[in-house]
Amino acid sequence: MDALLRQLVHVFSDEVNEQATKITELLLAMEKDPARVATAIEELFREAHSLKGSSSSLAVRELEVLAHTLEDVLTGVRRGQAPLTAVLVDTSLKAMDATRLRAKGLVADSTVGLAEVETSIAELTALLPEDGREVAETQPASSPSEDTQTATVAVQAAIPDSEALTVRIAGKQLVALERRVNELRGVRGRLDHRTTAATLVTQTLERLWQAARGEAGAQARADLLYQLLRLAGGLRRDLVDDAELVQAAALELDEDLRSMRMVPAANLLETLRRAVREACRQTGKDAALHFVGSDTQLDRRLLEQLKSPLVHLVRNAVDHGIEPTEVREAVSKPSQAVVSVSVEQRGREILIEVRDDGRGIDVTAVRENAVARGFVTESVASALSDEAVYELLFRSGLSTAETVSELSGRGVGLDVVRDSVLRLHGRVEITSVPGAGTSIHLALPLTVAASEMMIIEESHRPFALPQSSLEQILRVPAAELYTVGNLTHYRLDGHPLPVVRLAPLLGLVERQRSAQKRTVAIVRAGGTRIALICDRLLGTRDLVLRPLPIELQSLPLLNAAAILPNGQAVFVLSARELIVAAQALVPVAEATRPKDSVLVADDSITTRMLLRRTLESSGFRVRTASDGDEALRLALAEPFDLVLSDVRMPRLDGFTLTTRLGANSRTAHTPVVLFSSLDSEEDRRRGAAAGAKAYLTKSAFDRTHLVDVVTRLIRGGQP
Repeated sequence: MDALLRQLVHVFSDEVNEQATKITELLLAMEKDPARVATAIEELFREAHSLKGSSSSLAVRELEVLAHTLEDVLTGVRRGQAPLTAVLVDTSLKAMDATRLRAKGLVADSTVGLAEVETSIAELTALLPEDGREVAETQPASSPSEDTQTATVAVQAAIPDSEALTVRIAGKQLVALERRVNELRGVRGRLDHRTTAATLVTQTLERLWQAARGEAGAQARADLLYQLLRLAGGLRRDLVDDAELVQAAALELDEDLRSMRMVPAANLLETLRRAVREACRQTGKDAALHFVGSDTQLDRRLLEQLKSPLVHLVRNAVDHGIEPTEVREAVSKPSQAVVSVSVEQRGREILIEVRDDGRGIDVTAVRENAVARGFVTESVASALSDEAVYELLFRSGLSTAETVSELSGRGVGLDVVRDSVLRLHGRVEITSVPGAGTSIHLALPLTVAASEMMIIEESHRPFALPQSSLEQILRVPAAELYTVGNLTHYRLDGHPLPVVRLAPLLGLVERQRSAQKRTVAIVRAGGTRIALICDRLLGTRDLVLRPLPIELQSLPLLNAAAILPNGQAVFVLSARELIVAAQALVPVAEATRPKDSVLVADDSITTRMLLRRTLESSGFRVRTASDGDEALRLALAEPFDLVLSDVRMPRLDGFTLTTRLGANSRTAHTPVVLFSSLDSEEDRRRGAAAGAKAYLTKSAFDRTHLVDVVTRLIRGGQP
């Protein structure tokens, strides 16, 4: 990498991303509203020209050529001599994706994105007229124009006003700054602890001094104690002053950092608009995206983690929610449907709604699907309210789709959306009106850097629960807790809630409680509630969440770790897993079905144990094999509901194992999931060609997703 580029690569990368995003937005806007072409195309050319100029300045030849070729391709549109076709938009959008990917490669000092940029240049060139193509192919690297040179001149001598000054900060620098703020929080907690200790020392010395004054012949000792008391008192006052200064500095730094992390929700617009556009093209439907709240500020990391769930929700709205044009017109609806996304901040939460004006949810179809999949019995299904039926849609493998399309069969369902939201300590709910549409409501904490937590104590140990998962805290008379079978219940607003005691779930020794009142936290995840009994509440704290130590990551009840202000470590509990644990305690009325069986094949003992533990903790019966040959012999000797196999194994690899299982009449209908470190598109195609129902990668291993895929396939659904 050139020395100058190495110095400026982070700034250049940010600028390239902004330019590519702006060009993408302009392309989509022109395609949606042709009346805007005349003005938007000029703005697009300015962005492309800037991209070309900055790339030329830093000798990034490939991006310079791409920007120049884009200008050539769009010149006919600019002059009004050619239409802005869908093919032209598609190719240009792909070029901007390649541009952003190449920017990442430059930051990493690698060739990432280079091949994609070269492909995009070739695809854009192919759209040029024959005479223009020859010019483009022979066009030398253009030198920066006069205005580009002016823009890239050294910083002006005059220092700009501080209010208008914008500074780019590399991501790693921001992370380092956050780490220092977290350390400052720790110092603040320790100062509090030391201040308390100094107060106790001062109080003790004062009592000694008072006692010494009354003793005969002890005046000298009393004088010494008085001097010591004054020193201790001064030390305590200094500690209090320092603690207040640290607190003020930490709050100011925290607020500054929070502002630096915030980006407008408009950053989601391009991604969601493209998702709706692609979904319409694949389904043949007509829908427009309506976005409200583009100025709402979101935590950058929260925004990044929300992109995938929101993309799925808008695609799902087009695929499942809205009707085909002819159906809409037949019921006097506008031919073009509307998918609305609204974002707003309310208190310490970000509220997001994804709404469509489609057909609404067919609760009868969901009930029938749930019964057919074995989620509920027919009698239970018929008694469910509409709201309870909506909650069923968050179950893995349940859908209202009559057929599995390319759009809806991508292995992502509302269950994965919910899991993503719960990992962010948020909640998600569904409302629907037949014939009028469906809304998905997300509520998330304002920031993922520090989350508001309720600290509870159980068996003399502190634990944290996301404040967003707590519906209310009650002091309940012990007499109001009643037992049915082996399960304790508490009736809230006329509805019985299962009661969970935390100590036995965590393997702690349960304290002997008095027979008077109990502290009960009403915990909610999705539309399900439980009553959690704990010893006492210690108040709320804003905690910075950290990953669990690797040896604790297999414990589903623990979601993260954090450090309290006094320096003590605390584990964050998963609201969803607490509810799962409570549901597991509910006795099953109908006959208990045998466990589903899974055969795991992998030559790594570590991976075999990881998969075995994950599946067994979810209720599956698991057998393991150390290679494909052993797995084949086991599969032919005894029935399995599913085979989960590595690809690279001695004696018989996963592809061959899958093919042989499919060719044998005894195992032909047994679904196979390939679980591999190989992540290329070619490997995925080979897996599909061999007959694998799903292809999961070890680099993206997620315990919940694995269990969901296995469960869905065993029950006859799509991965």
